[in-house]
Amino acid sequence: MKVNRKARRKALRAALSVHADRDSIAVLDTEAFSDPSTKTAAETLTKWGARTPTLVVLGAEEDTIQKSFRNIRGMTVVPAAAVGVADVIGHRSIVVTQAALDVLESRAGDVTRGRGDDSAQDGDE
Repeated sequence: MKVNRKARRKALRAALSVHADRDSIAVLDTEAFSDPSTKTAAETLTKWGARTPTLVVLGAEEDTIQKSFRNIRGMTVVPAAAVGVADVIGHRSIVVTQAALDVLESRAGDVTRGRGDDSAQDGDE
């Protein structure tokens, strides 16, 4: 079954909003991951209090972070361009990098139609 773009964006926005309301989404500081370190990743999750299963969403070119989180039980590591609504609602916690957050925001943003600015149609000009 095909779901149109507007409905997909609205569903992704709603799923991310639920995590924001629950305070179960965190933005990861990428500075701590200049080298792959599963220990650092596990400590970061423990400090934050992440609940499993946890979704780790990465931007492009963040391989060291992917290598740090992929071996931890209960983690799902995916690129931001591939995250779907089922991924977001199927995890109790979400960890995103700033680059991934930018991609998610653009993917969940409002769909605008090619009609232009509505204020110009008021006839006030």
